[in-house]
Amino acid sequence: MDQTGHPVGTLIKSHGFRGDMILKGTAETLDNIKEGMPLFFEIEKQRVPFFIEKISVDPIAGSANVKFEFIDSDRDADRYRGCAVFAETGAKIISNAEERNELDLTGYSLKDEVTGRTFNVTNSIPDPENPLLVLDAEEGEVLVPAKADFLLKIDHEYKKIIAEFPPGLLDQD
Repeated sequence: MDQTGHPVGTLIKSHGFRGDMILKGTAETLDNIKEGMPLFFEIEKQRVPFFIEKISVDPIAGSANVKFEFIDSDRDADRYRGCAVFAETGAKIISNAEERNELDLTGYSLKDEVTGRTFNVTNSIPDPENPLLVLDAEEGEVLVPAKADFLLKIDHEYKKIIAEFPPGLLDQD
């Protein structure tokens, strides 16, 4: 895994005696964490994966009660107190508003990490079933899915999008 990852939060303490832990972060980020997903604990400057068995988010507190595989006691959980937690870059932690495509991304630039090409977003089509971005390309307009699975990062300050589209998606044959 690359060492950049998406910061999720910090393990602040054990919860109960069966290995549950309290993960402090932002409600927006924690809402995107799902059961079965790996999170990476930073231990001695290395990122170690742990898979989530159960998660319960408290959006008001900005924390989650998380049970990880192979952490089965409060003693096990206490070993990881204070660890920073990350999601892998491919996990695409994107805010709920972005995932529902409620944001108009018109005027943003989009770089596809697969092809290395950069496009201007000329329009956003917020269809609930299939939200689309309209890209200005050399060969004309290109429609691409505005799905969270493809959008790695959206930088609103600089109006830039980093995407990773499946190979062949941008081919216009």
